[in-house]
Amino acid sequence: MSKIIIILLLGFIIYKVGKNAAYLALENMFGNKTLKEPEDLVKCTFCERLVSEDLVIKHKDHVFCSQDCIDASINKPS
Repeated sequence: MSKIIIILLLGFIIYKVGKNAAYLALENMFGNKTLKEPEDLVKCTFCERLVSEDLVIKHKDHVFCSQDCIDASINKPS
């Protein structure tokens, strides 16, 4: 009877260690993806869409979300 308890206990320990290792491997593979904080977002000058600071296109002291917005801003009648 004690052999069965020991085998079940070892199986449970192996399961928990394996589950934790798999979780850590997946976390390292996909990284910690979190939403950007509001202060990391800027507003496109033309369409006013909120865009991450590292994705904006800067043109003549303005920030744009895409090349289309730059073109539309340039071609916009005054």
